[in-house]
Amino acid sequence: MLAAAAAVLCALHGRGLIHFLGIDTQASDNYDFTSGIGPMLLTAAGMTTLVSGLWHGHNCHAPGCWRIGRHRIDGTPWCNRHHRQARHHDQATLADVISTLEAIGGMLTELIRLHRDET
Repeated sequence: MLAAAAAVLCALHGRGLIHFLGIDTQASDNYDFTSGIGPMLLTAAGMTTLVSGLWHGHNCHAPGCWRIGRHRIDGTPWCNRHHRQARHHDQATLADVISTLEAIGGMLTELIRLHRDET
């Protein structure tokens, strides 16, 4: 939709695409390009490269899978769907959750006691 609108604007404007890219209106050749759309395109290309490079290190390594690989198995990220060892790996039981909450409660009680002693 945006590309179609840009094409219509270029066609309706007298100088068309050359003016839209900004390579015809300044005293020196290509001034508008190098100070306008050129750096924008370079920044977009750089950010795209950066994001895609970082994404590859975090996505699931099954062919064609774009999911985030949240589980590392032998150093390679895999999603829950594509690796059996990643499924239900390190799931906490109810007893584990209760013991963790009790430990947190004990730490909070101790912090409250220390705070009251200081004031």
